[in-house]
Amino acid sequence: LLVTILMYIGAIVGMEFIKPDPELALDSPFNSVATDNFGGFEDAMLFLLQIFSFDSIGGVYRPLIKMRPMLFFYFVPVILLLSISLMNLVTAVMVNSSLDQASEDKEAMKAWEKVKKEKQMEQLKEMFLE
Repeated sequence: LLVTILMYIGAIVGMEFIKPDPELALDSPFNSVATDNFGGFEDAMLFLLQIFSFDSIGGVYRPLIKMRPMLFFYFVPVILLLSISLMNLVTAVMVNSSLDQASEDKEAMKAWEKVKKEKQMEQLKEMFLE
C-alpha cells in the first residue's frame, strides 16, 4: 500500500513538472522522453514502477535532467523513497518470517519438554515403586 501511494504521488507530481517543451522540436530527446513516460497517468505509473525495480531508468532521467537540471530534485527523492520503501518491505517480510519461525520453535520446544518430563516421571515412578 505504501509503495502504491508513493508511486501515485510521484506520478501526479511528475506529470505536472515534466511536460514537453513547445520551444524544442517534437523529436528532441527531452520531448520524446517526456511524452513517452509522462504523457499520461498510466505512463507515469509504469515509469515509476520501472524506477522501483531500477529497470534501465538512466535512459529516461538523463535527457530530462540535462535539459532541466532542477528535475534532479524530483528524481532523487523519488528514487530514494521508492528504494527505501522496497527495503522496508523486504525487511518486514524477513522479520515476520523470523517471528513465525521463533513461534514454531517455542511450540516445538514445549512439546519436547513435555515428552522429556513424561519420560522422567515414568523413570521416577519406576524408581520409587521398586
